Amino acid sequence: MNNLSFKSVIAAILVVFSMHANSQLPLEPGDPAKNVNIPDFYKSKLSDVDAELALIKKGSVTTLTTSPGGLHVYGVFYGEKEDFHTQANYNSAVAAKNTAYFAKKGAATKPVVYFIGPVHGQEVEGVAGLINFIHIAETGKDYRGREWTLLSKYFSQSLPWQKKQKP
Repeated sequence: MNNLSFKSVIAAILVVFSMHANSQLPLEPGDPAKNVNIPDFYKSKLSDVDAELALIKKGSVTTLTTSPGGLHVYGVFYGEKEDFHTQANYNSAVAAKNTAYFAKKGAATKPVVYFIGPVHGQEVEGVAGLINFIHIAETGKDYRGREWTLLSKYFSQSLPWQKKQKP
């Protein structure tokens, strides 16, 4: 149970941006008016994504692939990746009735937290949520200015669950 008190954490945040910057359809008669009162903390534009990724110092950013629409698919990672001695994909390991072929995990294995979003390009809530989550990981605050002390400690430079190396 206390394994989730995080002896160590790897947080991989996969942010998939497969929407076009101008993908909004023109309004038709009877459609509700376009919302122009979007709060500043609701960051969901491609420029917001690029700006947040440029601020990352505690984690690392990589381009995983390019979407069919020509946009980058980014991965944001925190913590060190463990070697699970993978010999097969998950489906093959299950078929062999031994998931250790996919990942050999012991009691000391660090938990992995994985977020993906938005799955569908028009789901901007996932973009706004992940941008704020990354901002919390980097600064300890979301874009409304709210502090997330308990959550942000898991992304600090010297993680509280890591043993200090003796010189």
